[in-house]
Amino acid sequence: MISIKNCKNSYISFIENIPFSIIWADLNGTIIYSNSATERIFGYKRDELIGKNFIEITAYPKKFLSVFQEKHKKLLKGNPVEAVEIQAYKKDKSLIWASIQSSLIQIDKKPIIQVICQDITAKKQAELKLKESEEKFRVITEKALVGIGIIQNGKYVYVNEALSDISGYTTSELMNWSLKEQMNNIHPDDQGTVLKRLNKAIMNMEEQFSLSYRIFTKSGELKWLEIQAKLINFNKKLAILMIVNDISERKKVEEALKKSEKEKSAILEAMSDLVAYYDTPEMKIVWTNNAVAKASGVPINQIVGNYCYKVWHGSNEPCEYCPVIKTFQTGQSQEVESTTSNGKTWWIKAYPVKNENNKLLGVVEVTRDITERRNAEEALKRALTELKKLDRLKDEFYADLSHEIRTPLVAIKGFSELLLRSSNLDEIQRHDIEIILRNEDRLERLIHEMLDYSRLKSGKIFFKRDKIRVSKILQELKQELAPLIQEKQLIIEEYLNPDDELILDKHQITKVIRNLLTNAIKFSFPTGKITIKSNIHKGIWAFSVKDNGIGIPKNEIPHIFSRFVRLKNADMLQSTGIGLGLTICKKIIEAYNGKIWVESGGLNKGATSHFQLKLNG
Repeated sequence: MISIKNCKNSYISFIENIPFSIIWADLNGTIIYSNSATERIFGYKRDELIGKNFIEITAYPKKFLSVFQEKHKKLLKGNPVEAVEIQAYKKDKSLIWASIQSSLIQIDKKPIIQVICQDITAKKQAELKLKESEEKFRVITEKALVGIGIIQNGKYVYVNEALSDISGYTTSELMNWSLKEQMNNIHPDDQGTVLKRLNKAIMNMEEQFSLSYRIFTKSGELKWLEIQAKLINFNKKLAILMIVNDISERKKVEEALKKSEKEKSAILEAMSDLVAYYDTPEMKIVWTNNAVAKASGVPINQIVGNYCYKVWHGSNEPCEYCPVIKTFQTGQSQEVESTTSNGKTWWIKAYPVKNENNKLLGVVEVTRDITERRNAEEALKRALTELKKLDRLKDEFYADLSHEIRTPLVAIKGFSELLLRSSNLDEIQRHDIEIILRNEDRLERLIHEMLDYSRLKSGKIFFKRDKIRVSKILQELKQELAPLIQEKQLIIEEYLNPDDELILDKHQITKVIRNLLTNAIKFSFPTGKITIKSNIHKGIWAFSVKDNGIGIPKNEIPHIFSRFVRLKNADMLQSTGIGLGLTICKKIIEAYNGKIWVESGGLNKGATSHFQLKLNG
């Protein structure tokens, strides 16, 4: 057994009084000594540790145990071991964060393991709070209306969008600026003042300071900025946090006011808005511009010193909802819209004027005539209503027109079929009549599409409750489309899971499936494959048709269900149609409160049409 008696008393006295836990163990891990800090940190008394195996008495969460064991093996091989931060259990099973440093030392000329442990729980908690604080900082600053930037070592390490808006440069451009580029952005007359003020603040470690200077925006515009700066610790390094306000407009007003009251009046008179200033809650007007006199019909000399409600309404009592009164009461800006008896609509906003001690001195009221804007908005609403009415009339016209066209088509088809049965036709005549019939069929299909669309849009179609099976519908459609399928030598695979009986309108659902399948056939390359999937799960029916044909460009997918839309690349397959098929499908599926969509990887990567609806039984 190694003895610690030969250790110098001064050394033992020293380690007994340091705040870190120190444990000595032999190379087998048997503890021979622990200082008093060990009990304070881990809760184990000295006699509970002496003679126990270090590995057995020390407990770590699983994810840290392997780390400690790896370091221990490395130490026994004589390799240096760096400090590691891990979590460990105390005697009472509570967890702490600890910094563990192991090393080999000599006692009685024999090697022993020395483990120094520091409780860093408070540090870790602080780091976590700092991380949370930084995350909150980012969320808050990105929503801020003022510019916010952090400069470290002469470069921006953070800028928000508002600062980007003020400067005209993107956030990435600002982040890549060198100190020289930052200074070049400042007006030459202000560069020396800014450098001097920054150096003074850093040298004297001023916690907060402010400065104002001019910058050039990316477009060359000159702006005045007001900077509230603070020295902060950012990522464990000194940095400058800047709150940036664009005070260009304020500077213009300040400079104008400094020159003379006459120039101040000139600025106010140049404004088309109505401006008035009140310095008492009694609503007396202290000064105003000529726009108020023009709008109210009252001379300025009768406005100044008078009450607002007398000027505007000829009343002896203020309006209950007056924004100026509300601002005097709350100290906050107030905004309202008001329509006067002459039909004009006004936007009114009251701004509080406060001194440096946040004491309310008065209220500035800005009033703007927004009658034309409101009239334009109302006109736009009326125009939209009229457009909807015209759209409805157009749909009704399509429906009426389709009905009217069908009547002569029936006659054309009937007489053409009668002629075709004649025995005295030559080959040319027979061929011409067959062309007439084919085009009549095509025209009839187009008219049916227009009729279906008009009925669906107007809600005039009643959906029946038929008993259907997907397999039966597919069988009928494959027979109907057999010539097209055989012409392209297509393979059609079906996966029905399960093929249950559904209660839906057979005609309408068949119409949807026919359209999706016909599109897949038309847009497939010869010898291709079409995969049909029908899945029913928890009362939801999901159906899809997939082909490996010409595909759809991604920019066309959002418009594919719009009226009269045809794929631009459909011409390469000489595809026909007026672009109502998918629009009709969408109307039918949405009538069942379902959804329909199309996916494609792009040109020549095929497409998959899906629909999904809830089965109500």
